[in-house]
Amino acid sequence: MGRCARINNLDIYHKKMDGDNVQENAVVLCKKCYEKSRYNKDSVSSPPPFSLLTKIYAKILAEYRCECRSEKGCH
Repeated sequence: MGRCARINNLDIYHKKMDGDNVQENAVVLCKKCYEKSRYNKDSVSSPPPFSLLTKIYAKILAEYRCECRSEKGCH
């Protein structure tokens, strides 16, 4: 299955809630994909937010698109 086609309502989320606030722990998802993702269920507590530079870099690497690749389809 290909990537989600959404380019709007993107945000940067933590892959691991107990991970660092570095780009390697960042994933770019649209709101709908995030709500259905495992990232939304990993932890009750929220880590500190990513820096603006990390958010920008993550979006560039994701080509300003949602990175969801759900095998079940995202929405």
